[in-house]
Amino acid sequence: QQQKPLGKPKRTTCDDLTDKITATNFVLAGGPLEKYTNGGKGKPHKKVLRMLPDKKLSYDGKSVGPVLSVLDGGGSITEEYHKVPAEVALRTFRVVCDGGVTLFLVAPTRGDKVKWMEGIEIMLIGGYKRKDPSAA
Repeated sequence: QQQKPLGKPKRTTCDDLTDKITATNFVLAGGPLEKYTNGGKGKPHKKVLRMLPDKKLSYDGKSVGPVLSVLDGGGSITEEYHKVPAEVALRTFRVVCDGGVTLFLVAPTRGDKVKWMEGIEIMLIGGYKRKDPSAA
């Protein structure tokens, strides 16, 4: 009798839900990102950003938003103004906010980029609801 080779374990709905909760908690806690200045035209500099429950992004004591969407890659602006190495491009994403503001961001790792993008998307579809303490 032949045994099947051990491969990657099959993902379950529970695994997916765990990933979504992890990503949501990740963006609510926040973390370091590089943010391009001047609408993506300037140089990137390090910032600590976090998502707020009201769907805004907070950094430097201010907030922008609400966030409308999160997009993969730096887009044509960063390609036009910067010669971004392929490895950095794989960690780059954009956050589009109300009022025409777009943040051009670079995560420390590709895994962090995935968590940021997934966590923001979950927040946008209402997958995070803060309990109202007065409703008890």
